Amino acid sequence: MNVFANTCFLLVLSAIGAFGATDNGLMALLPSASNVISSIDVERARSSPFGRFVMARMNSEDLNFRAFVDATGFDPRRDLQYMVFGISGSGDEHKRFALLLRGNFDQDRIQAAVQSRSTRAMSVDGIEIYLDNKNPNETGFAFPELGVAAIGDIASLREVISNRANPSTLAARTQEFITLVSRENDAWFVSMSPPRFVAHELQQDLTPSPIKTQMFQSVRECSGGVQFGDNLRLSFDAVTRSEKDAASLADVLRFFASSIEMQQSKDARARILAPALSGMSLSTHGDTVHASLELTEQNLEQLAQLGPRTQRAR
Repeated sequence: MNVFANTCFLLVLSAIGAFGATDNGLMALLPSASNVISSIDVERARSSPFGRFVMARMNSEDLNFRAFVDATGFDPRRDLQYMVFGISGSGDEHKRFALLLRGNFDQDRIQAAVQSRSTRAMSVDGIEIYLDNKNPNETGFAFPELGVAAIGDIASLREVISNRANPSTLAARTQEFITLVSRENDAWFVSMSPPRFVAHELQQDLTPSPIKTQMFQSVRECSGGVQFGDNLRLSFDAVTRSEKDAASLADVLRFFASSIEMQQSKDARARILAPALSGMSLSTHGDTVHASLELTEQNLEQLAQLGPRTQRAR
């Protein structure tokens, strides 16, 4: 089960670095309290130049990968179609989550593979939830509908199963953000709470320490998207506490871009990102900030070949 989840997350992270249509069927299953949501049209991503590059890099000769495919009959390079990921809570309380996957699943084969491992099952409204006995966080997976797999904590999985009969209704403000960001993007995210999870990730980036703590302090809500094509178009929108905060955030983003450009001589990632950052579009309107930039196919492949950044010691 862990291999199943890790393979799906690998595809998300590889494609986005990372996020237009929305799979309304998956959205209807999402827990209604979800306030951090991301989505990716995997088929669209897979057909893009970078998507084909990512698929080629998924090593079919890797023994663990081959064992997973042989045991389950599920090959994410071929069988995964769409993903929606939702988190409920705020700040450090982001403990409830649901990852919903649409694809071609041989359910009997996957269930047989799971039952041969250290798992137990519990039934909810006639749907089996499979739990990993070795996982103390009580997460599991289920098939709530034909062609849909769900991974998450038990409470979230219970709600996903319940939502089959009573489709989820997200908060109106959340749905408004999703409607806007999904119009032109093949992958997107929305966060209806201060994006502390983004700030945490920036602890591993190229920026000086003061910038890490200032960049998202004033953000109340934000969204972003990726449009796949010959190049990758990325956008980011943030709603801050005030017009002054929006101007300050824009200044911080400009400083962030310039600090990366200044490190081109000593960091390969900076050299790759600098041209895109120098062409970044950045504007404010009242309490909102909008930023967008474009990465070339060559840029993306170079970043992928460098691999993930290891966390530096503090």
